[in-house]
Amino acid sequence: MISTANLTALPDILTLQSICRSVAVLDAIMEPDWQYRYFSYQSKFAEHIELFQMQNGSGDDMHIIFSNTGTVIKGFDHESSISPHAQTPPEVYPGILDSMPPDLAAHRAEPAFKFEDTTFCVWRLTTDSTWQVGEITTTPVVDGSDGLMWILDGDPKTYARWAEDYYEQKIDLAIVQWIYGRQPVTNAMVKALNPANSHGQLADELAGIKYER
Repeated sequence: MISTANLTALPDILTLQSICRSVAVLDAIMEPDWQYRYFSYQSKFAEHIELFQMQNGSGDDMHIIFSNTGTVIKGFDHESSISPHAQTPPEVYPGILDSMPPDLAAHRAEPAFKFEDTTFCVWRLTTDSTWQVGEITTTPVVDGSDGLMWILDGDPKTYARWAEDYYEQKIDLAIVQWIYGRQPVTNAMVKALNPANSHGQLADELAGIKYER
């Protein structure tokens, strides 16, 4: 399972970005209303910045910031013992963000990323060969990363299993696999997953996610 204690299964930046786009497309099909989506992706969040977001509606979230200098995975588990709100006064736990490279640390100034609510952070510059995480002295670290980063494993079965439980319906794994492969989405596929949606309704979403090649 992917977590800050086990980053070996976390793919490289380009692969991760492709996974995020595919997951966002699947959720755009399943939930046409943006505000209720579990997963979303904005390819034009800002100049040179693309954003993947997960929010579970229970107070936890994850932001993945893709920029031209690198990628930051920032998460917040409201039940974590190292939550900023478990500290007096509230502050991000020491070590989580302190060693971020300056080019990536600059993202902390963006209010939409909510860095004030952080229980884990992982980053990788485009020039790095591995993912990095801050050094925290607390052991063991219960930062909630294993409960939020699970969707990043690149396995279509992971999304399919989750969606069957979350949306309480059967999910065609072959369609999920097709979309994870970044193949063209057809109206028949959209209807098979959500009869209330259509490819025509999804067209702007696909462009906003920058999914289709």
